[in-house]
Amino acid sequence: MQCYLKVKHGISSQYIYRSLYAAQLAHCYQSIPKDRILVLDSNLLRKHPREALRKVHAHLGIADYAYPDILGGDDVSEKGIAAKVQAVFDEWYPSFEDRTGWKLNSQYDHLPHDVEKRLRNFFGVPNKLLEDLTGGKFDFKK
Repeated sequence: MQCYLKVKHGISSQYIYRSLYAAQLAHCYQSIPKDRILVLDSNLLRKHPREALRKVHAHLGIADYAYPDILGGDDVSEKGIAAKVQAVFDEWYPSFEDRTGWKLNSQYDHLPHDVEKRLRNFFGVPNKLLEDLTGGKFDFKK
């Protein structure tokens, strides 16, 4: 992988590299044992945050916790939870989007079919590498 990637300092504006998760993870695995890193599908975080948090707790070896301030309340829909998580980020990490270039909650227009096809072709091998590297399955269609 390394012979194909030339990365400048900082990845906040390097959108293609940021999308090549296997390359980034392989770099991490050079210094950190694989069993010390937990990789979660963002769809699990969006759709089933409590399950995602249970996996985080299990990985860390700590007791499960319900996080009532974030996940509690009346609105436990995807949008309701996303709004609560966004509020926490706004309070605790106000410069997150400016520093990273990432947004927690983003909506995009549907891609033209030819662009989507080109992206799927481009990311096919890197996404397969990620699944091979982690032993996981990821839903890259969303």
